[in-house]
Amino acid sequence: MPQPKQSRASAPNSPSQKTTLLALETSGTVCGIALADIISNPSTPHQCSLVAELSFFEPFQHDRVLAEGVRTLLQLTERTASHVQVVAVSSGPGSFTGLRIGAAFAKAFCFEDSLENSLEHSLEKTPRLLPVPTMNAIAFAARKSAQMLGFQQICVLIPSHKDLVYCQVFSNETFSNDAPSGDSLRLIPTSQIPQSADIFYAGSYFAVEGIFSQNASEAHQSSFPRLEEYCRITPRMIADYAVHILSEQAFVRSSDFVPLYAQEFIPKV
Repeated sequence: MPQPKQSRASAPNSPSQKTTLLALETSGTVCGIALADIISNPSTPHQCSLVAELSFFEPFQHDRVLAEGVRTLLQLTERTASHVQVVAVSSGPGSFTGLRIGAAFAKAFCFEDSLENSLEHSLEKTPRLLPVPTMNAIAFAARKSAQMLGFQQICVLIPSHKDLVYCQVFSNETFSNDAPSGDSLRLIPTSQIPQSADIFYAGSYFAVEGIFSQNASEAHQSSFPRLEEYCRITPRMIADYAVHILSEQAFVRSSDFVPLYAQEFIPKV
């Protein structure tokens, strides 16, 4: 008697593989590090399994705590730098100095032998560097909460200087494989922030004090529907979005990586 055909869903899967990912967040005032395992299975999307997360909430301590924080996190999880196969770093926009510090550390951690002619051969010996757009990571983290609350659009806001903010609007559909990307990134005055009861707001614009005139800023921000959980970017957000885009193979050479500064740096004198 012929045996019934086995459905694809019940067919045995290939063994899962784990890849260790180190996520760095230095684009904002908080310096954060996360370690995660990427679970790869041929029949399912990549999954992010967070192992540990460390954040330093004293503002602008990136140069002092980043390297030591990574060393501590690896030590506490009983891993070494050689276990790390992917380094995901927030690529901006954000703090100019913070982005430079994060980029410098990531580039050094993933440094390839400059004498190697083959990128593929070089990457077999060093971690791969994966830039993570800051705005996308925040919107991706907020997408489920926004959808549960009935919002189909997410507006991410990050302060720049004076009364300027980085602004980008995403649709929940943005993060499906076949959907186009969100609106283009804009640098706009706070007076031009799109306001709608149908938009969910996120981003560190709601967490920064002393940049805008206090009374006007608080009155303006209070009218935006949002959750405090998404008012500060975390290394966990960087790790989650890195795993989401992992299949795109958007890795770069460490020597080629330049953060998205979005505007020219003008030193204060």
